[in-house]
Amino acid sequence: MRRWSIALVLVALLPAAGRAQTPWRLTAEVGGTGFTEAFHDSSTPTISAGAWRPRMYTLRLTGRLAGVGVGLGASLAKSGMGGGDGSSFVLIFTDQLVLFELAPEVRIPLGRGASGVELLAHAGPVWDHWSLSGEPGRSRLGGQAGMTLSFPLGEAWRTDLRADVAISGSFVNDDETGPDVRRPGSMRRHRLALGISRRL
Repeated sequence: MRRWSIALVLVALLPAAGRAQTPWRLTAEVGGTGFTEAFHDSSTPTISAGAWRPRMYTLRLTGRLAGVGVGLGASLAKSGMGGGDGSSFVLIFTDQLVLFELAPEVRIPLGRGASGVELLAHAGPVWDHWSLSGEPGRSRLGGQAGMTLSFPLGEAWRTDLRADVAISGSFVNDDETGPDVRRPGSMRRHRLALGISRRL
């Protein structure tokens, strides 16, 4: 709840003048994700593991500031940790890995059809905060880029199909590695999400 409160405060700080000039939209999204490995253990048996396909829930505010398309997304995901040796898979633990993400972005329209369908590209930084059961939280910075196909549902409502890729650091800390355990230089997340948005 505290993390969602932070996100709502950031939304409220957006300039009121900007909101008055251009219609802003609030989008609620749910997306399926996939992550590359967070660590690799070369002991017996060898295993690579990471967040296991968490579902990501997002609130995103979008609009224009000073003529530039912008957005701010706040996302929450809960996951288990899974891994394998290339031929088999094991779920190490379930629902004990929580990700909270803040992601401001610049949005560029690529095209608009006569029916109101829009295609947009977007990119920006991401701030990820990972909470592991029984461990201190850890934060990582990275970046993301993607595209959204937006369909009108009426005067105020739209539905969005969004695909994006983010790159940040592994949630594993340096002091959690060792001779047999290494973490990759980066960790990649891909997402395909469906959302519904309303004009504010």
